[in-house]
Amino acid sequence: MLLCGPLVYDVNMSGYVCDRYIGLAVGDTVLRSVVIDGKKKRISALVEQPIQGHVLNGGKIINPELFKKTLYELIKKGNKGASCISISLPEKYALTRELTFPSLSDKEIEEAVRWQAKNIFPLPLDEMYLDWKVISGEQNQKEIFVVALPKRLVDDLVSIVTSLGLRPVNVQTSATCLGRLLQSKGNKLQALVNLSDDGITSTLVKGRLTKLTATDEYVEDKDVGACTLNTIEKLLTFYNAKHSQELSLEHVWLTGVRSTDEVKEKIKKELKVKVDYLEGPIRLEDKRKMLAFSEALAIGLSPIKPPSSDQTINLIPKPVEQYYESSEEVERIKHWEKTVVSTLSVGLIIAISSYLFLFFQAKTLVANTPSEFLTADGSGETVVQEGADSTEVQLRKINKEVDKFLVLSELKTTPRKLLEMLPELVVPGVDVSSWRYVAKDKMILIDGTTASRDQLLLYQKNIEARDEFSVAVIPLENLEKRSNFAFSIKAYLNEE
Repeated sequence: MLLCGPLVYDVNMSGYVCDRYIGLAVGDTVLRSVVIDGKKKRISALVEQPIQGHVLNGGKIINPELFKKTLYELIKKGNKGASCISISLPEKYALTRELTFPSLSDKEIEEAVRWQAKNIFPLPLDEMYLDWKVISGEQNQKEIFVVALPKRLVDDLVSIVTSLGLRPVNVQTSATCLGRLLQSKGNKLQALVNLSDDGITSTLVKGRLTKLTATDEYVEDKDVGACTLNTIEKLLTFYNAKHSQELSLEHVWLTGVRSTDEVKEKIKKELKVKVDYLEGPIRLEDKRKMLAFSEALAIGLSPIKPPSSDQTINLIPKPVEQYYESSEEVERIKHWEKTVVSTLSVGLIIAISSYLFLFFQAKTLVANTPSEFLTADGSGETVVQEGADSTEVQLRKINKEVDKFLVLSELKTTPRKLLEMLPELVVPGVDVSSWRYVAKDKMILIDGTTASRDQLLLYQKNIEARDEFSVAVIPLENLEKRSNFAFSIKAYLNEE
């Protein structure tokens, strides 16, 4: 299955690039994934795996083992060498809001969003991940779209994904990623309706701006078309009640596994609007597959930017991003160290070879010098007498060259000052039990316990702020718990 048109999406965060990656759509009862080959611009696999039970409830994974088993079976069927994964989560677990601020810097907007979130969202700040993007900007103000997800849901999901050997690079909600596939129609009002296995998500879009999103469940005694129609009508009524100028719906786009021609015709007849199936840059001959996998395709083709970007939504936890950035920096340092060691090894071999050559040349000259020019020094070593003219001059030159090579002998040093300085960097709540210098890796291994994840990250920041260190790496498994856990930090020394 080839992509229609050029693939313009780069999976690239903080210098990390994936040539082959997975787009995963998580549902309450099924997981769907696509594997995208970025180099060949084609789909390598489409895989669907039902969940034999309930795993999601109330914004958390209630059965992690079942979820991990299901995800493992899914990946085993269609991984094909992919190393990173983008994940879309059901919209019903998300909290969204559109905010307007004066023309502020990104840092000021970040602070303002967090302050507003305490008042507009029902969850405490420390129980959710927030991200935002600029959806429009005028001279004196900016419109900001804010999305939040329960922290526990994202943390559990990231932990399971990484335990299966994949790097999570993007976490979004279904409406956010599907909205990118929508064709812009100026300021016309459009509806994007996702009829998934588990429920209905309806999003009103004006131009390319998401204005309002609502989720609903299917009703037993109603057909899917009637449920969908009811959700769209409620959404329109709510939207127009909030705006002085009433807008009519111009276009409805359907997607999701429960989208059918019957639903399409019912909406078209009742609302008297144009209704089409949502299509992205990839078209499949099997219409059912195209609709069922639209969310997985949308998240798989979404551009990847770090959470700090104001252009996209990415709810990947910042400690996870920092961990991978640190890991990549360590790999670069290791590569640099190998290069330096190889160069020095070659230089050392040349120095030793030259030393041996000069040593034996000196012995040969002494052996060929007449005995009347030889004498013994205080240590009993045979040397050439003063006045041995050309022979003496040659030997003195040789000795000077030998002395030069002796200067190249390796000097052993120990990081005693660094070990004495480390206790000064410890922050309250972090208890260090041991420091150990690993000479071959030019690294100090620090073990201990911490009262919280934030305090450990602050300790890491203190270490990296010192010029003596290049990077301090905390293994991802150390960051899975929020409080009272053991840790191990690898602090790599800067090369002098």
